[in-house]
Amino acid sequence: MVQIKRARIHIGDGKVLESADIKVKDGKIQSIGVDLPVEEERVIEGAGMELFPGFIDPVSGYGCTGLGTRTKDNDEVSDPITPRVKARYAFSREEIAVEKLEEIGMTAICASPGSTNIIGGEMALFQTCGANPARMLRVETAALRGSVTRMVMRTYEPRKVRPITRMGIFMELREYLRDLKQKKDLSSAEEMVLQGEIPLIMHAETVAEIIALLEITEEAGITPVLFGAYEFDRCLDLLLRKRVPVIMGELTELSKGNYFSTDLKKVQDFFAEDIPISYSLSSDRTEGRVKYLWNAMEYYRAGISSEQVLQMMTQNAARILRVQGDHGTLEVGKRADLVMYKNHPIETYDAQAVLTMIGGEVVFEREGLLSC
Repeated sequence: MVQIKRARIHIGDGKVLESADIKVKDGKIQSIGVDLPVEEERVIEGAGMELFPGFIDPVSGYGCTGLGTRTKDNDEVSDPITPRVKARYAFSREEIAVEKLEEIGMTAICASPGSTNIIGGEMALFQTCGANPARMLRVETAALRGSVTRMVMRTYEPRKVRPITRMGIFMELREYLRDLKQKKDLSSAEEMVLQGEIPLIMHAETVAEIIALLEITEEAGITPVLFGAYEFDRCLDLLLRKRVPVIMGELTELSKGNYFSTDLKKVQDFFAEDIPISYSLSSDRTEGRVKYLWNAMEYYRAGISSEQVLQMMTQNAARILRVQGDHGTLEVGKRADLVMYKNHPIETYDAQAVLTMIGGEVVFEREGLLSC
């Protein structure tokens, strides 16, 4: 049992409690309030600290890329349509441990196939610390992942195997989705997408890719989650009308935000319509964990409030992955995934994580943190 006292608690849904306490018992949040009675085995002083829900990366290659090898373990490039492959089998505890994601407060990632296939396979939600992958696994089939980007063409063009053009990509996708409802041997992920139980997360970056993707998925009666979406601002009315959730791509790698001239301030329009928008660290290469916070600050600098940016990192990511019952906000009864900072990491570079908890277990504690 742990109690954190007198912290500034950010719930993750826009609410902030000043100088409040939080109690954790049996891996869950037991109570939140002001001046709660002290009954816990350990009491942590949080005065002057900022307390947040654990951060979630909703599309991640962490733990799945095969460090030290030439082959990415999460890219099955034998066929452009591979719905049955599972990212959970690419996941390595030893590989993700190297990244030390808990040291910035990232408590969960949705391990994903890469963007080389039109339909790349199943995503799986993992916590970022644990004894082995089986214990770290939170949701085995969290989403079905695909891509309509140039990465598909770059993969198959050298082999002269379709698709080698944008035309070929969308033809293959339309045929796949058209046949999906008639298939008798659907994978579990395909069945769950058709039933609306998990999202279809599709990588599309340009406005042309986004519009074509939405046209074809609408024919199949599916509303996808857009990933990447650097030119979302050029078809914003369409996205809002169709209520399409978005996971923005990584902004700092090769200055993609500037390359696409993305108007990040338009992220606010999703909040106005209560459509979840989040962001991911995934890109063409593995990124260092600090860039996750740099991305958050890009939205803040663009005029998005720090509480809205926090929602992108927590509640909205959980909503998109449909795990908001356990993750994404600090509420009584939910898993105790949380991080405490000295100073606000979205508002200033002069911020430092001092404590991270996953499922009620302290997995990171900076030396010198005071206990009462």
